Amino acid sequence: MDRLSALRAEANEVAERIDSLTALESDNQADIDARNMELEGLTARAKELTGKIEFEEKVADSVRELKGVTDRCQPAPEVTEEREVARIEPVAYRGKLRAFENNEQGRRDAYAFGKWLAGYVHGDSDAKRWCQDHGVESRALGEAVGSAGGVFVPEIASGQIVRLVEEFGVWPGVMQNVTMPSDTVTAVKRLSGVTAAWTSENSEIATSDPSATDIRLVARKLTVGTRVSNELLADAAAVGDWVIAEFATAIAERLGQAAVNGGGTNTCGGIYGVANKILQNAGSYHTAASNNDTFAELTVNDFLGVVAKLPTYVTQPRWYISSYGFAQSMQRLDVGANGRVSFENGTGFNFLGYPVTISNVMPKSGDQSGNVMALLGDASLAGMYGVRSAFATKISTERYVEYDQTLYLGIARADMNWHSLGDASEAGPLVALVGQ
Repeated sequence: MDRLSALRAEANEVAERIDSLTALESDNQADIDARNMELEGLTARAKELTGKIEFEEKVADSVRELKGVTDRCQPAPEVTEEREVARIEPVAYRGKLRAFENNEQGRRDAYAFGKWLAGYVHGDSDAKRWCQDHGVESRALGEAVGSAGGVFVPEIASGQIVRLVEEFGVWPGVMQNVTMPSDTVTAVKRLSGVTAAWTSENSEIATSDPSATDIRLVARKLTVGTRVSNELLADAAAVGDWVIAEFATAIAERLGQAAVNGGGTNTCGGIYGVANKILQNAGSYHTAASNNDTFAELTVNDFLGVVAKLPTYVTQPRWYISSYGFAQSMQRLDVGANGRVSFENGTGFNFLGYPVTISNVMPKSGDQSGNVMALLGDASLAGMYGVRSAFATKISTERYVEYDQTLYLGIARADMNWHSLGDASEAGPLVALVGQ
């Protein structure tokens, strides 16, 4: 066993021992003191091992980079019948990353994902060996996905996809998130509780029963494809960043459209969006004043009508509106109303005291009569976003061979359910402003 492998093995042992000690429970103070003393020593050793592993990885990368340079300086070998896959050298990525964080760790993660693509998707044996040495694992798709030959992306990539989908798509990040252990999941939603009553002495105590209904999530398959120039494959970090950015952007757009505008058809995966469902519950929307059917015509009173309907139990409400709608209404009203729009912690905007979230799948320009123009409330109390399986990918090197491109196909399985949007007389945790 080489030094790096030995360090990793010891690090795993230390981590497992820390986990086991952390789980221990005892009423004996002597046992507690002994456990804490051992944890202190193990924590210090874990920190030391982390530093050593990072150093050894840098040394190994430098050796490989140097070997790549020297190899390229050697005379070209005689052509044989055997054809070897070209090695992707671990050179530092000089461009600006789109999907991964644009720092040293982000570049390392992008490079690792590019190596994973080369090794497990394209079959580069050197890249696969690099992945195995650096703990970048791969596993095949299950039968439930129905895509033979595909593989799940590693955590370093799936985590970036989740982050970007929440950042670009807004709604998966603000709804209640659940993990689906099966293709169909049923959760319980409370409708009403028991009722208390004043009771006279020696009188029978009245009883009541709580009521509830089911929230059903069904895993729906969302797919995306993108073509990558084979020239880009020579730069592991570049191709890794490109694939994740393109996949995440496309998925975020599709999920956002379904979350807001879904009509229950196949084009939106059978999902009913919040804009369609909330219009069925008159108690959860406020209609703007007559003829206020564009963002340029909305008044402060139109928005105040939404605020007035918001239930008191919604303690952390925020606005949801398109960037066009924000500029034409909220920001316009700020100019004429002495600063109702303000910065939120220097990173966002407030309007009428509530933070503003921009979602560009919501309405923009044009006549919005009868349409949801803005929302106010807490989406986590109104809707649920369930994820069934990790993001997975397949490739085709033949379909666009004449363009010297590789086709990447991505697969995700998830569902959305807006389960609490009020009724005819009472508002839910999201209240809409509807144009008139």
